[in-house]
Order: sequence, then structure tokens, then C-alpha cells
Amino acid sequence: MPKSHPFISFFSEKKICHLRGKIVGNPVKIENPYGRAFYKTVFKTEFSGTKTGRFCSTRGQVVIYFPASLVEMHYPGRLYTDAQQTRGTVVVESGESLNVKGKFSQSGIFYVDNAVMARGGNLCINRIIRLRSLSRIQLKRCMYAWGGAGGLLLALLSGSREYTEHAVSDAFRNAGLAHILALSGMHLALFSGMAFSIGKLLGNIRIACILKILSVCVFVWFAGFSPSLFRAFLCNIILLAVSLAGIERPSMLDILSLSFLFHAFLAPDDLTAPAFLLSYSALLGIFIFGKTVQRFLVRYMPYHIADALSSSTGAQLCTAPISLCLFGSVMPGGIIAGIIVTPLVVFFLYTGLAGIVLSLCFPFLSDICGNFMKALYFCIKTAVLTFARLPSIEIVN
Repeated sequence: MPKSHPFISFFSEKKICHLRGKIVGNPVKIENPYGRAFYKTVFKTEFSGTKTGRFCSTRGQVVIYFPASLVEMHYPGRLYTDAQQTRGTVVVESGESLNVKGKFSQSGIFYVDNAVMARGGNLCINRIIRLRSLSRIQLKRCMYAWGGAGGLLLALLSGSREYTEHAVSDAFRNAGLAHILALSGMHLALFSGMAFSIGKLLGNIRIACILKILSVCVFVWFAGFSPSLFRAFLCNIILLAVSLAGIERPSMLDILSLSFLFHAFLAPDDLTAPAFLLSYSALLGIFIFGKTVQRFLVRYMPYHIADALSSSTGAQLCTAPISLCLFGSVMPGGIIAGIIVTPLVVFFLYTGLAGIVLSLCFPFLSDICGNFMKALYFCIKTAVLTFARLPSIEIVN
């Protein structure tokens, strides 16, 4: 269970079979050793109950496992007729309030057998939460028609990897490119940059700044606060505050340090998460070693190539020790892989957004956009699988 919010109830965990509360994290699909699929998330509890019908108020959070059939009943390509008939309609997304029935395991994880939507709360807030949930489900339905290309685009836009090919997802990790799939500053910069450019086209810098702030908030609200995305969000907010204060050219290392302090205070459970450690260490490497490596490389190659290579090298230098400790290996080829694959993914993301808009406005163009995205996806997939075959440095016990 989350260390900063321990679960506290009058009843012992062995007697509890009912919980009421709110989902506070995007569900992530996992499989147990027996081949059963679950969705893992964190549940903020309000009440707990026993088989004898006794209830008491609770506080704290628990790790909760939903059966895949319960979560995926709304998803495209996942038709669970029996679940729909017996369990009703349940939306399992961050912010949704649920009544769940099940039991605790010996490790303190609550396994759900059945769930229903909980009523009550602020009507306006509930509608905003439901809008987010239904929007994420609708995006999955739209992307499903584009096959593997839609699965990758869905991961880049919402952080959901249910439809990402397992071989491709593993190849991103083995090639040292896992940060591309993890929502972070790169994704936030793309959306804020597009919004700012639209504002400038309207001829008003103030409107451009407002659109930039709104785009950042909307994207984080839609995608959810993963550790890496929360870090990027904090850095953007701090940079905005510094800009409004009239401070020119602030130290990015200072911005990152301040973001780290706020992050540790607001979300202490993230401190041990791999995404948190890798996200901060990557930026730390870029800020500390990036310029030094760039001054050396710019003598032998064009500036833009030297800049990209120096950033990738700096990130690898600081993330390598953490990768060795967490995963037992590190991929030096990720330095080169990032320079080639990152521009392809950026172009893929921009093109995908344009394709989504065209498909919604002109449905007859959906197949054309889908085929074009599939061609781009094939190029990315080929490149990632190629780099994944490069040798890695491993720790042998």
C-alpha cells in the first residue's frame, strides 16, 4: 500500500469484503504468474464493510486489482458478455468513485470480484471526471481501428498501453528508449508548443501564453499524473512563475531542484518509482554534462546533431547507474537510437493528431489517415527493433 497514506480501518483486513472510495491513479494492465490479467491502481478508501453487514469509515489508500473483464467491458475488441450481464456498467478510470467487493490478499492487495458506481459527491466535479473517463475510452475506440499504429499513438497521448504491441513495447525498453513511451516533458512541450504557435498566429502573445497554459493543464488532466509527467508539469509551472516575476534566463538546474522539492512534498510515494528516478536523473545529466559534451562535439559535426547527441549522452550518463541497479542492464546504443527514433516519434505524434482531427471532421478520411499512420508506424517499429538487437551492458550475479 502507499507508504504515505496507510490504510486504517476498525476491521482487520481478513474480515473486510467491501470497500467504498475513489480511484486515484490510471489503471495499469498486468498479468500474474497464472496467466490471469488484472488492472492495478490505487484506491482512496472512505468506508469498509464485512460479510456480516457491518460498516465503518476508513482512511488511507490500498493497492487494488480489478479483473480485466470488468475494466475492459467498454474497450474496443474486448467483448465480455457475461460480465456485462452480471456486473453492470462500471467505468474504471482515475477519479471515479466505486463500491467494490472482494478480499485482501496476505500481501495487503485488495482483489476485486465485483464493482458498482458509487453515487453522491459534487455533481459538477462528477461530470468533469466522467467527461475525462469517457474521452479516454472514446480515444481507445478511435485508435483501435488503426491497429499497431493506433496502439502506439494511444500510449503517446494518454499513457494507456493496452493496445501497444508487446514486442514493440519491449523493444523500446531494450533499445534504451523507454522514456519515449513514458509521458514526460517531451509530450508536454509538443502540446504547449502547438498551442503557443496557434496563439501567435492569432497575433496576440497574451492569448498565446493563455493557450499554452491551458494546453498543459488539459493534457495533464487527460493523461493523469504519472511521476515523469508530474515532474514536467511542475517544471512548466515554475518556469511560468519565474517568467511572470521578470527573471530572465533562469538556471534550469535550479528549476529542476525546486521541482524536485515540490514533487517530494506533494507526492512522496513517487520517490522510489523508477519513472521518478529516471526522469530526474536524465534531466540532471543533460543540465550537468550536456553543454560540456556539446562544446566538444560541435567541432566535428553540425550544431543540431551535436546538440541532440550531447543531450542523449548526458541523459545516459546519469541514468545508467540507476538502470543497472533497477534492471541489471543498460543500453549504450540508446544514445544513437534516441537521435534517430525521437524525431520519427515526434513527426508520428503530430501527424496522428492531425489524422484524428481529420477523421472526426471527415469520417471518410479515417481509412486514408489510418494507412498513412500504419506506414509511419512500420518505420518506427523497424528502427526500434533494430536498435533493440544491439548489445547491452549487464550485471552478472
